[in-house]
Amino acid sequence: MQRPEALTLLKSLTKSESLLRHMRTVELVMEAYAKKLGEDPNHWAVAGLLHDADYEAFPDKHPNVIVEKLQLLGEHEIAHAISSQESYRHEGRIVF
Repeated sequence: MQRPEALTLLKSLTKSESLLRHMRTVELVMEAYAKKLGEDPNHWAVAGLLHDADYEAFPDKHPNVIVEKLQLLGEHEIAHAISSQESYRHEGRIVF
C-alpha cells in the first residue's frame, strides 16, 4: 500500500486533528527506524500512519476494524504489524 491510499483510508475513519498529528508522527518515526534497520520504509511508515486509524470511530473494536480492512486489501504484513502492537499492549508492554 502506498501512502496516498493509506491517507484515504485513514481520513475515512479519523477526523480528529490531534489524532491525525499523532499518527503522522508515528509514521515519521517508523520510517526513520526502517531506514536505520535496512527495512522497507514505506511498509513501516504506512503501519505507523494507520496504527490507530480506527480508534476514533471504533474505540471498542480497535484495532480490529483497521486490521480487517487491511487484510481485505491484501496488506497482510501491515495488518499483522498493527494487530501485534495491540497484543503487546495487553501484555503490559508498548510497541513502537
